[in-house]
Amino acid sequence: MSVHEIDEITSDIAGVYGVTEADVVLTVDYISSGALNATIPSAMSHSEAVDSIEKSISDILGIHSSNVNVLIDDEGKITYSVAVDSYITAASMVNTTQQGTFVSQLYDALQNFGIDLEDVAPEDDVDILVSFRFHLLIF
Repeated sequence: MSVHEIDEITSDIAGVYGVTEADVVLTVDYISSGALNATIPSAMSHSEAVDSIEKSISDILGIHSSNVNVLIDDEGKITYSVAVDSYITAASMVNTTQQGTFVSQLYDALQNFGIDLEDVAPEDDVDILVSFRFHLLIF
């Protein structure tokens, strides 16, 4: 996303909410994501499984675990997303997760936690998430 596009969005938000552009804080995250098919040990809690998968992905990609979000739904479907602040970095993450090396490293890392990885299905594209907040003083 270009600086010009960010400035336009900031201006639009300020106009809609009646605040100055200086009061608007805009955040742009570039997100790569995918799905995992894995068997989680029955003795492992949901939060332990999420933490283990997040740690494994972040360690392999060389990023902080706070940039990785793992969700396991009620049916056991596992999805992950990696949020970074640059499109180039996100595109590189997509490329990395599509490599056999990533899959084998993730398989080995998850085995250390007793999780059996069966398949990794990374998405081919990068999503852009724009969020904002602003300061509003009420008298």
